[in-house]
Amino acid sequence: MVKLKYILPHESGFKRKQSGVLTKVDGQVAAFNNAGLCCDLEGCSCDGLWNIISRLPFVSDGLNWDRIDVNGIDALYIRKPWITKQFITWLKEIREVNSRIIIILEVPTYPYDKENITNWRRVPLLLKDAMHRNQLKLYVDRIADLSGANKIFEIQTLSIYNGIDLDELPVRTPAMHHSEMHILCIAVFAVWHGIDRVLNGLAAYHVANKGRKIVLHLVGEGPSSNSLRRQCKRLALGDSVVFHGKMSSDEFAPIYDECDIAIECLANFRKDITLSSSLKSREYLAKGMPFIYSGIIDVFRDEPVDFCLQVPSDESPIDMQQVIDFRDRLYGKESPEELTQRIRAYAERHISMDAAMKPVIDYLKEECNG
Repeated sequence: MVKLKYILPHESGFKRKQSGVLTKVDGQVAAFNNAGLCCDLEGCSCDGLWNIISRLPFVSDGLNWDRIDVNGIDALYIRKPWITKQFITWLKEIREVNSRIIIILEVPTYPYDKENITNWRRVPLLLKDAMHRNQLKLYVDRIADLSGANKIFEIQTLSIYNGIDLDELPVRTPAMHHSEMHILCIAVFAVWHGIDRVLNGLAAYHVANKGRKIVLHLVGEGPSSNSLRRQCKRLALGDSVVFHGKMSSDEFAPIYDECDIAIECLANFRKDITLSSSLKSREYLAKGMPFIYSGIIDVFRDEPVDFCLQVPSDESPIDMQQVIDFRDRLYGKESPEELTQRIRAYAERHISMDAAMKPVIDYLKEECNG
């Protein structure tokens, strides 16, 4: 049996019960074990002080790499930390002790420079990362990648995608409003969600006096929340946009039922990403919710769908009449319940964690048992 250790680098503030990342990691570990591998999860953390001083030049990242025991391990699966001298040194030492060990590095977001360069707290870490990442090719066998790239940092990739535990996301019970359209977006709102495009589209729709009432439900808070509130006020959209704030999954379940359609990321181009593997798209599919998006959704490349609407990947306002027409076509040819179940069935075929991690599982079995 292949013995695999999953390494999760994290800071002390990483709260297990609050982290969607950790939910994903738990699902990946379960997928490895379901496939017959023997996988254990191990965290690699640092204390609060190191979270601050590790940003200084020539200072260690503070992560306890030396405490990780790799004796008897066939392979390592590492979720990407900031690439530092200490991380590279640890990989080198592992190779010196066990030249046959397989090392896979998961890069959850690529490219990631533009996403981080605007956050001054991350810039020092990004500079360290840029300085050392070119050494990864000396020690890493494969990169598990969600972007669709063939190579990253001159290392061949294994193409994976974000999977989810469907049992944790019960399907919604839709309620129809034939005279209105209710739109949902759940997010930690940032500029790449592109909600400003939706607000501009709503304002243009109202100016044209098209008539159909549209209500946008925004669930969550984030860096862009205040600017979105100001934009709503400036565009006089008070009756058309509801800011629900942070809510638990139990609290926003009725909003899922209330809404006809959802919004995925509409401005990934603002961080130079064209292929999306977002957990939000998975959640919408699992819930049986049609949605609009821009760019490319990774799983749609294997089996195109008619229940999601692709809009232009640019700064233009979202054409709300196009969204209304799309919504009416969908709900005009089948009942809300039938549509919901059809989307859920698609999710069951494509976004389970076992299916998402299959390329990595197949690679490990071939390399470790060959």
